[in-house]
Amino acid sequence: MNRDDAIRLINDSAMNKSQKSAARSLIHAVSRNATSTLDNDVVDYDLRLTGKAGDRFWSFVCFADSKLYAATLTVVIGPRGGKNVGTAELRYQMGGKANFYL
Repeated sequence: MNRDDAIRLINDSAMNKSQKSAARSLIHAVSRNATSTLDNDVVDYDLRLTGKAGDRFWSFVCFADSKLYAATLTVVIGPRGGKNVGTAELRYQMGGKANFYL
């Protein structure tokens, strides 16, 4: 899916307003980290949100692939939008690690 589809998935979820805002900021962080300056580089997202209406905590898992980078971000989002980061990893497609900035 593209970034707009990922944001639409967040907006259509049963998260509360604070959690949706936190999830959108995480998508933007993944986008900033995974996007390269190569021509025609498009980031492909695999976003998984786990939770249901009324849940206090939601699981946010996002994998992103572009021509140059592959990113992984796993976060637990609390009821007021607090974020507990489990994994924030950025790798070069050809091997090696890069820094992931939140």
